Amino acid sequence: MQLLINLVNHYFIAYGYYFLFFASLGESIIFLGIFLPGEVVVVAAGYFSAIGKLNLFKVLLLASTAGIIGNNISYLIGWIGGQALVEKLASKTSFASASLKKAENYFDRHGYWAVFVGRYIAGLKAFITALAGAAKMNYFVFLIFSSLGMISWTLIAALAGYFFGQNLPLILKILRGFSWILALLAFIVLILIYLARRSRIRRKL
Repeated sequence: MQLLINLVNHYFIAYGYYFLFFASLGESIIFLGIFLPGEVVVVAAGYFSAIGKLNLFKVLLLASTAGIIGNNISYLIGWIGGQALVEKLASKTSFASASLKKAENYFDRHGYWAVFVGRYIAGLKAFITALAGAAKMNYFVFLIFSSLGMISWTLIAALAGYFFGQNLPLILKILRGFSWILALLAFIVLILIYLARRSRIRRKL
């Protein structure tokens, strides 16, 4: 883990925002996301913001935008290539194949919410958006839920790095260990926003 952190720090020092954007982009694309340490990059970017090397607003904007673009690329891959292409990409490694199976089961059980919550769960995020495309999920529903998932995850990861980045290995361990808890909290927030909006609409009627 320390070697990975040192490598990420090196690339941040050398390439700054460019590294953040392309790492976040690749991490959100099917199959590539298995190998790219997205949480390390965003948490490290938050820490570099805290010590004045980067701007936190730009970090949030670039990481979220790149992730949303990556999600849409994966969705398009799944839409055009279908389930067969997704499975072919996953078959390249046994780890990716196992991750795909988990993503398929989760998507089957939770449908639209899977593209939101899947962002928080290691092993699912690299495939869940492509599965949405392969299943021909309504694009605008996909865009809303996947974007909200990406933005909320980026906010949590970057702020964790900003406030606690001096303990980066511990923060990464916590984020990975409590990914389901983070997903549940994000899910609850989304539900509360939806209910509040629905309540306002009813009052207007």
